Amino acid sequence: MEKLLNSEAFEGLISSVEALRLKTKKRFLICLFIGLALLTLGIVLFVVAMLGDSESGFLFLGGPILAVVGIVLMIIAFAIKSGLSGKVHALMGQLVDSALFDNVTRNRKAGLSRQEVLGTGFFIAPDRFESRNFVNAGYKGLNFKGSSYILYRRQKDSQGHVTYVPYSSGTIYIITLNRVFQQSLQIVEAGTFGSGLTMAVGPKVETEYIAFNRKFKCYASDQQFFFYVMTPQVQEKIMAFENSLKGEFHMAIKDGNHLYLAIEDQGESAKVPLFKPFDKEVAKKVLLYLSFPAIAIDELDLTSNKYQPNAGVK
Repeated sequence: MEKLLNSEAFEGLISSVEALRLKTKKRFLICLFIGLALLTLGIVLFVVAMLGDSESGFLFLGGPILAVVGIVLMIIAFAIKSGLSGKVHALMGQLVDSALFDNVTRNRKAGLSRQEVLGTGFFIAPDRFESRNFVNAGYKGLNFKGSSYILYRRQKDSQGHVTYVPYSSGTIYIITLNRVFQQSLQIVEAGTFGSGLTMAVGPKVETEYIAFNRKFKCYASDQQFFFYVMTPQVQEKIMAFENSLKGEFHMAIKDGNHLYLAIEDQGESAKVPLFKPFDKEVAKKVLLYLSFPAIAIDELDLTSNKYQPNAGVK
């Protein structure tokens, strides 16, 4: 990872993205200020027509038309702003794919299934589910897949109108381990989003690491297995993961040889700011987010002997 961060390709990409940010910022401000000007002018013309009892068709019709055009331009402006992160992720994703991952398949319109996301036990079941930005790839001999997700809650107002409100969103990765385990464990950050453990794999477990216990709720089908995987060093690394991300972090080993990683951050961890220079520090955060499966595989040492078939305890 350090080699990639110090590469000429990474430095060149920072310059390209900064140029894109400046161009996007210019387009955003042009549309926003023209939209505001037209909206203001339209309102003024309409008010003048009403107060002056004018019979001019331009004042009565032109005012509202200008106001509507102004609103449309403002909507376009914010669409331009919100689209910046997606464009940057696409550019930096190409670098990550070519430098780190093997046999990469991406599909922006597809995603993990509802069963795959909810099967982790991390989230309260939604009334509506969406997933997109599917990726399937390999790293150091391990295969992983993942996607973004959005969970919606159904709400009905006093008039009986039904709306679907998002209550949790983020990214989930599923890493296929070389070893099939008979036991399971879950680590769920107790937070304020949509996480609410619905399918605990076993009794609650507490570690000797007080800060870790305050941050995470841990469950395991077998305590010996939990501490076999969750050594003090691994607990420290999970705390570092959580500190580097916005939102909440969840992890599980279950279903035999699957390791689940969830970043429940409402998309904030890798958001690209429009009014802040895209320097190396910002680029590093985005890069680390996009390469998170590789970081997890390295930091959790998932290619070590512990995770090889028939190693250690079963």
